[in-house]
Amino acid sequence: MGKIKKDMAAVLFPGTKRKILALFFLNPDQEYYFSEVVRLTGTRQGVIQRELKNLADAGILNAEKRGRQKFFAVNRKHPIFRDLRNIIFKTFGVIDQIREALEPLAEKTKVAFVYGSFAKGKEIAGSDIDLFVIGKASLDEIVSALTKVENAIGREINPSLFSEMEFKKKYLQKNHFIRSMVKTEKEFIIGTEDELRRLVK
Repeated sequence: MGKIKKDMAAVLFPGTKRKILALFFLNPDQEYYFSEVVRLTGTRQGVIQRELKNLADAGILNAEKRGRQKFFAVNRKHPIFRDLRNIIFKTFGVIDQIREALEPLAEKTKVAFVYGSFAKGKEIAGSDIDLFVIGKASLDEIVSALTKVENAIGREINPSLFSEMEFKKKYLQKNHFIRSMVKTEKEFIIGTEDELRRLVK
């Protein structure tokens, strides 16, 4: 069984604020009306209303009323916009949400990590997220667990799944993709670099 890496963002930010900030900062060109934020974050209306007001009052979000709807969007001109976006990308933006989604499958998962442009810090808005999983969970279970995250962040997550035996076998056969996964930059969701390397010894 892999271990869920404890995220410092869970300590620093309340859960609802994390979800809201992730939604807006991972989709900085998108605006959302109130009921959309409620639906995409899966949080109660009263809590969302309070958090949106606080973020708008702080100037982090822009708020504009059109007819009966109030729309919210990231304030790109805020002096800490870039800093806050970097923190969200590196901590609780995507990684924290994927970790939370996969937690029920932790008993069946040895190692899981994000790789590719996101892990290298070279992602662009709207780009897909590549996820590598080693364990006993089925692909259907993983895809189902990730659906809510995909809806919340507005991006597709592409999982690659291997059993421990299959992963080691392909590594020993010098499969290019598998060998590249051992060497590439990663953001671990479950397990560690040491646990990954022990699988191929």
